[in-house]
Amino acid sequence: MKSLGGPNRIYWAVIALFALSRLLRTTGWDLVGDEKGFAELAASTNFAGQIASHGLQNPRAVYGPLTVWIFQVLLAFVNVELWRFVTALVTTAGLAYAMYSLARSCGFLVPIIGGAVFLFPYIWLYSRLIWDYTFLLTALAVAFYVVFLRHRSSPSLVASMVLLTLSLNSHLMGVTSAAAIGFHALFFQWRELLLRWRAVCIGIVLCVIVSTPYLSYLYLHPNPPVIFSWGSIASFGFSFLSPVLMSGVDLSRYYQVGWEENYIPAWLHWSYVGGSTIIYPIFWAAIVWAIVQIRQSKLDSLQRNVLILSLMAQGFYLALNMMQCLVSFVHYANSVWIYSFLLAWVFMSHYWDRRWMKVLFTVYSLSIALPTALLVLHAFVRAGGWPP
Repeated sequence: MKSLGGPNRIYWAVIALFALSRLLRTTGWDLVGDEKGFAELAASTNFAGQIASHGLQNPRAVYGPLTVWIFQVLLAFVNVELWRFVTALVTTAGLAYAMYSLARSCGFLVPIIGGAVFLFPYIWLYSRLIWDYTFLLTALAVAFYVVFLRHRSSPSLVASMVLLTLSLNSHLMGVTSAAAIGFHALFFQWRELLLRWRAVCIGIVLCVIVSTPYLSYLYLHPNPPVIFSWGSIASFGFSFLSPVLMSGVDLSRYYQVGWEENYIPAWLHWSYVGGSTIIYPIFWAAIVWAIVQIRQSKLDSLQRNVLILSLMAQGFYLALNMMQCLVSFVHYANSVWIYSFLLAWVFMSHYWDRRWMKVLFTVYSLSIALPTALLVLHAFVRAGGWPP
């Protein structure tokens, strides 16, 4: 891992506090939003002595059963008051491992930047929800795939395949990540796949086993065909806002975490958009920089593959948004945020020796830490309701 020029104990202490804050005040919260539907479906499935074959449904799609499976396990083995604690513990540990693995595998990444993940307000919130785990599963899948790229580890390849399948069983937007890694492996790592054909076969078998209940349900209960139509300028523009999970923008509009509460003064409104005014330009600059670096062939093999993979994910995300006319919903970026973050992480690490980059990163960290701190404050001041 790239040297930081000395330990930054204060920064890592703050990161640790923000990470551990998800585990605090986890009792006394009601099930909110889709959690109620998942819990009811899991309860009825457990009563019937079955394993869920699908998740919630809407006119557009039938979602996978992963979250229902999780609720089935929680209902059977875990006290209801511990549900959010267990969820927060698993997601926090998973994200910590993913960031550590990426920083360890990629010597060109500055670890201190990876720690900023625990300051992201949306990630903090999603870590406490028993809902869509695509944000975690894709991060772990990418981490294991990068380990495969670095060390040619067959178990890491299998793990990445299974995690991608689980993400598809969590939310259909997981197709973005599955397509990115799948096409990258087929086009850029096909020789390695042939050499490790046994691992590939094991991975395929495990993926089929995991997906069998869901695929069987879709086969027996076919939905109307998905109608693809090219989207509007809005859906095109939304694709370039994939780092939304790395900011606090629209946090108050979507999750009612606003300055209207007595303990959140109105003048803190800027904190919700401050992170986006920094991370979006960095992300856009990182895309241009990555394309230039790839074309000039100035990168080592791993760095080149990481950038190509991240750019491919942005391309698939753009295509999916356009074909489905998707706009506005923040959680649609759950499967692509890790690739956006990787682009920004590589770009910022490249210029980390410049003083202006460290200043920019410091301002960005503060701007996203504030709305997250307000979420923590909300959890301690108020129990029940939304957000948990």
